[in-house]
Amino acid sequence: MSRHEPELLRSAARVAETHVDLAARLTGRWVTSAGSADSLGLRAGAWSPELLELAGVRRDQFPGAVPVGEVCRRPPGSSTAAAVQAAGRSA
Repeated sequence: MSRHEPELLRSAARVAETHVDLAARLTGRWVTSAGSADSLGLRAGAWSPELLELAGVRRDQFPGAVPVGEVCRRPPGSSTAAAVQAAGRSA
């Protein structure tokens, strides 16, 4: 994208894999699993500045990373019905 649509990439608020968007819709959290992020350059809890630069993205465009198994934990006070509605489905 940085080669073919650089302006679009620069103007994007967020850049992530599809599962991050799905989890965000279900939980309200913009995070990815540390297991998934590891292959994308997450080291010691931080995204690789070298890989971000190579990809042409900013750190603030990428999701946070949480331990494996924590991505789909719902925030306190949220309900499954609200998550289903946020995903555009019916309960």
